[in-house]
Amino acid sequence: MRKNLPRPYKPRRHLMDSYLSFVPEEAGLRKEAEQLLSEEMLRMVTRDAALYPFKGSFPGEDVPDYETFDEKELLEADKLLKQEMTAIKLNLGHGDLSSEAMLSVWEENKKNLVYDDDSQLFIDGKNLPKEEKIAYAKNEFLAKKAKLVI
Repeated sequence: MRKNLPRPYKPRRHLMDSYLSFVPEEAGLRKEAEQLLSEEMLRMVTRDAALYPFKGSFPGEDVPDYETFDEKELLEADKLLKQEMTAIKLNLGHGDLSSEAMLSVWEENKKNLVYDDDSQLFIDGKNLPKEEKIAYAKNEFLAKKAKLVI
């Protein structure tokens, strides 16, 4: 709100639900996690629309309740997240990578990601046959070209 970023005039649940319809049913826990994120985003946007309405708009009476946390709880949550990230890094064999090292690895690996329309996921394109790599590159080119034309 303070940075004057774009926001919806009136929050709509069906827009969030339509986004979730693209997540495959077999995604299981991923679909459940995305559902929770979607509900949280809708709650935040609805609350902002009620507390900081556009000029001339009447967002409604109900402002969603929002749980607040004191500083002690936030510090404890931060500590738990750091512990969890340390455990994940150790389990993956990453050790104690710096942010710069992680960014470098990400930049290198994201070049290999391609979007698969069938599964609606990004996949590692390194191991794809040459014909499929060409097809993905062509589709990406056409999508970017279409954005330029519009």
